[in-house]
Amino acid sequence: MKKVFVVALAVLLGAAFVTTVFAQKLTDTAVVAEEIAKGKSGKFAGEVVSVDKAANSAVFKGKFGEKTGMLQYAKFEGEYKAAEDLKPGDKVVGLWQTVQGNIYITRLAPAPAKAPAKAEKPAAKPATKPADTAPAPAPAK
Repeated sequence: MKKVFVVALAVLLGAAFVTTVFAQKLTDTAVVAEEIAKGKSGKFAGEVVSVDKAANSAVFKGKFGEKTGMLQYAKFEGEYKAAEDLKPGDKVVGLWQTVQGNIYITRLAPAPAKAPAKAEKPAAKPATKPADTAPAPAPAK
């Protein structure tokens, strides 16, 4: 009798664990691609903090804080051909989009070099009278 009870309990616990695994929602790549195609993108500028080549993602830091962006659907421009070309410390600009709670980078390029600061103009010299001019004569009375 004990063996039957133990087997029944094991089957019941096994079924509980298996149903939780099947209940997990997997991200469908076709759905993500469709949502990226029809959605709106936002612009960002920042610095690459780290790159995870295995997960095809990178961490970016900018005015928005630190965010992880997925690079599966990114179009690389300039010197970047793939995620492997990104290095920590690179300054980048791009477009991003949020789909199902994940941030996807849709376009990524090196940040344009800033124009050099304009040289300050020399201070204007104050207008002074030349020293060799004589003072105006006093009016006659």
